[in-house]
Amino acid sequence: MTSIYDTGTVTVTNGSAAVVGTDTGWAVSLVKGGTLYVEAPGNPMPIDVVTDDTHLTGAVKWTGADGTYNYAIVRESSDAASVVDLYDKLSRVLVTLSLAGIHPNASGTIAERNAITLSTSDEGFLFLHAEIGVAFAFYRWTGTAWEGPFELKGDQGPRGAPGLGVGGYGLPPGGVTGQFLRKSSDADGETDWETVDTDAFIAGPDAAADNALARFDGTTGKQTQASTSHLSDTGVLRLGSTSAPGAEVFGVHAGPGAPATTGITFLAAQAVTADRTGGYHPFSDDSTYNVPTAGGTAAASFDATVAVGGTQDYNHFAGLQWRTTYGSTGTLANMYGHVDLPAITAGTITNRFGSSIWDITKLGGTVVNNYGHYVKQLSNGTNNWAFYSEGTTKSFIGGITFDGVGGLTGLTSQNTGPLAGFRNVLINGAMMVSQRGTSYTSTGSLNNSGNYTLDRWKLLSDGNNIANVSQSTSVIPTNGLNSLLVLTATAAKKFGFLQIIEQKNLIGLLGKTVTLSFEASQGANLAGYKAAVLAWTGTADAPTNPISAWNADGTIPTFAANWTLENNVAPVAVAANAAAFTRFSVAATLDTASTKNLAVFIWCDDPAAATTGDPWAVTDVQLEIGAVGTPFERRPWETELNLCKAFFQKSFPYATAPAEGVLAHWKPGFGWSTTAIGVGFMPFSTTMRVAPTLTFYKPGGGVTGTNGRWQWYDGVSSYQDSSATAVATTVSQEGFDVNLTVVGAAAKSAYIVQGHWTASAEL
Repeated sequence: MTSIYDTGTVTVTNGSAAVVGTDTGWAVSLVKGGTLYVEAPGNPMPIDVVTDDTHLTGAVKWTGADGTYNYAIVRESSDAASVVDLYDKLSRVLVTLSLAGIHPNASGTIAERNAITLSTSDEGFLFLHAEIGVAFAFYRWTGTAWEGPFELKGDQGPRGAPGLGVGGYGLPPGGVTGQFLRKSSDADGETDWETVDTDAFIAGPDAAADNALARFDGTTGKQTQASTSHLSDTGVLRLGSTSAPGAEVFGVHAGPGAPATTGITFLAAQAVTADRTGGYHPFSDDSTYNVPTAGGTAAASFDATVAVGGTQDYNHFAGLQWRTTYGSTGTLANMYGHVDLPAITAGTITNRFGSSIWDITKLGGTVVNNYGHYVKQLSNGTNNWAFYSEGTTKSFIGGITFDGVGGLTGLTSQNTGPLAGFRNVLINGAMMVSQRGTSYTSTGSLNNSGNYTLDRWKLLSDGNNIANVSQSTSVIPTNGLNSLLVLTATAAKKFGFLQIIEQKNLIGLLGKTVTLSFEASQGANLAGYKAAVLAWTGTADAPTNPISAWNADGTIPTFAANWTLENNVAPVAVAANAAAFTRFSVAATLDTASTKNLAVFIWCDDPAAATTGDPWAVTDVQLEIGAVGTPFERRPWETELNLCKAFFQKSFPYATAPAEGVLAHWKPGFGWSTTAIGVGFMPFSTTMRVAPTLTFYKPGGGVTGTNGRWQWYDGVSSYQDSSATAVATTVSQEGFDVNLTVVGAAAKSAYIVQGHWTASAEL
């Protein structure tokens, strides 16, 4: 069947065999060869090679005129080549099959098979189904019909010998279910096995002699003595031997109770009286313990005391150590097992390990440590180490307790570091951010009481110019970076610093116990620190000054209306060395029901002996849920800065304190009229807590200008001072516009405007 391809057009050149296609797809359409006919006077061009979708080369050159024409490629010859190629491949397959000893009478597709006419005389005719895309299969003519298909594979060969097991030991056949096998020799590659007597693990009855118990070598694990006695109706569990222990493991078996008892009887017959350096006591006492059945009466009696003699260390291992009496002048290094109510008469137990350790009846001797997941109470001793402890004397692993539903209290750190990000609800506790500058003195009234200093920290003092404040990089704790440093400016006057937490950030705090912790140092003339957690019950996010009266030195201030003290603020002694920082903490229960805001207040309460220049510093201030303070949480500086910017932002560079006459960036302005220029929307870098209060500053350069007024360039001569302070319009949490009152502007004209601003949304 003829196949024609004629999509697109071709461009041919007289005397050239190269053909260029337009809108053709020769390669993708699998045009591999054929003859090219151009719709123009000239010669047919047999195709030599197809390069890609738009380029091919003829076997002869074009003899007609240059041009772009319609065309057609007749592909019979390429299809024929494909048939020949397919025939060659099929021939190779048949040759390969003949090498396997299979000689079909014919081969081809199923359709070709069905076209063959056979009769009864052709019985045994073999036909190979060799159709492309189908697995090889044979069919056989029975004389009347086809049989098959039959797969082209031989019979399965004989199974090989099994390989060796792990370690090179073969496992021979034989044995029965539940049988124990072991190697018959120590030779590597040993294939012979011998059975192990399972009765070797059965201990004898109560009256059985020690030599009737099964024994095993504790080093090799081999049986050294078989059991010669079996359990009787009055048997007990024998957990050991009456002789001194060797490197042995003793057979065990449980049985019914002794006569006149209501439960199972256990006998631990291990009494060690001799010194044995490094001895191990598999079981700890010589006693009979009766476990009652349902409705029975509990009974517990003990036959003898375990005597630990000499001064050697011993280790006792037992599944159950119940009311065991220990009396010795020696040392019991470790007691392992489910340990309850032992009686200690003498000697020392240095460590008791048990899943459950109840109270000790300690009649004498010494107990040092108790380790367990549950410890009732250590009434006499040194430490309880438990995941959960109960009683009047508690000592937990790391101070951790569980609330019974998966919660933890008392967890102080994780890998000695902070527990998680944003555990600290305070902002800028490490005193790293200071957008308003790094020094606050009487110049410009920067150290007046009520002013913010380092970001989020408001100075409160008994009068103005009491404390000169700075962001210190030298008076810092080990591995610290900054502190809030005070050098007293007026002697014998109280001062402190306040941070207020907005209402939306109190979620999860109210009703909880919280801990305020901080690093502090001071000079020799300052008597100490006090710290308070305060609750504000007035209008949310509109708190007043919390100090009503500072009161005398050493006396807690009187707090103003709507402020409630949430903690005990007994004075905290601080080392009299400005370079030595100490961490202090105070806990508070936030139980004021109508709380709208919280505040932390750290202050110098007894400066009677202070002189001008005495140092006082705080840093790493943290407020968190929990009754204990955890390591200070260090967040990235960029994170802390953005948190601060929700309360205060500025147009000045970060390292430049807000002031009049600082060069400012140009801003585009538009003349509304001859007396008004508008400045387009200026966004804040971070959404602020609320729409802020804006303060404007004159720029540097241009003209001398007036404080608070922005300047504009008239486009002709020079900068002009606005005729009034800049006014902000459409102020929101996201940004603001500015209007300038001017003289001599032109309506609908563009101007360059300069000026600085600060935005405050502080509480």
